[in-house]
Amino acid sequence: MSLQCICRRTVRRQKPVVEVSGTIDDDSMEFPVRITVWAAAPMDRRQGFSGSGMPFTNPQIAFTNNSVILDQYHDSDFKVTLLEPNAFYD
Repeated sequence: MSLQCICRRTVRRQKPVVEVSGTIDDDSMEFPVRITVWAAAPMDRRQGFSGSGMPFTNPQIAFTNNSVILDQYHDSDFKVTLLEPNAFYD
């Protein structure tokens, strides 16, 4: 199986987003497939200034509410838009 992806960062409505588009080599795949794009949640800015934008403390907190699953996907090309992810310490 071969997978080629392009990742592009843009700003929409004053929110930074990341677009991931890719192509699956459909000669070696049996469709339908499940595509999972995992990304950390966006920055948390609800805290005071000193804690704003800090990395998350673990993967369980970081990888909530910003992942996309394309289940039973039948096309070799895909495009997913996510809010710009933050980092985390492990």
